[in-house]
Amino acid sequence: MLKTVLEKVRRQRDYILTFVRHEGVPTHNNFGEYIIKRGILKRKVSGGSTSPAGAMAYARIQSVAMTCQLRGLSFHDYLLQSLKAYIKTGSVLLLADYERQQIVTEKKAA
Repeated sequence: MLKTVLEKVRRQRDYILTFVRHEGVPTHNNFGEYIIKRGILKRKVSGGSTSPAGAMAYARIQSVAMTCQLRGLSFHDYLLQSLKAYIKTGSVLLLADYERQQIVTEKKAA
């Protein structure tokens, strides 16, 4: 067992001490754990999904919603714009493209 742990540490050595090499990187992963626990709590409260496809869809939507929140973007507005793009073009609006549009809009307003 110790050998397995040491091998894993050896493989991950470039990433384990990232916080030492890069200022501002936390020494813990509390925020990441918090985000995961929030999703698990919501899943438990809602009763989860009845199918693997439903679970995957829920996970994807939650991932996009959390990414929007972390980047200071409106998930509801992104969803609306993405659906409008899908109706017009048959393709959804990528979150990165939506974010760029928001930056351009903010610069024009300033």
